[in-house]
Amino acid sequence: MAPLTSDDAERLGVKSAKGLLVEDVNPDGRAAEAGIQPGDVITQVNRKPVQTADDLRAAVRNAGQKPVLLLIDRRGTEVFVTVRPQNG
Repeated sequence: MAPLTSDDAERLGVKSAKGLLVEDVNPDGRAAEAGIQPGDVITQVNRKPVQTADDLRAAVRNAGQKPVLLLIDRRGTEVFVTVRPQNG
């Protein structure tokens, strides 16, 4: 993941100019299981804005074993996805 730049936002056709650009997704990971794709922009975690990977990590850590709700901007369409915590 990387902070979204204005060039990225324009190239991807996303509404938001702030967020985290998903550059790659582990096909075996929780993000892929939730439907997150390269090119998605994460704009919120649990209804709070995120702009850095540290913001995202802190929000996930604060959620503990609860699922995390992400607001994703996918080529100009906003969708919510839920990422479930890792078992074990």
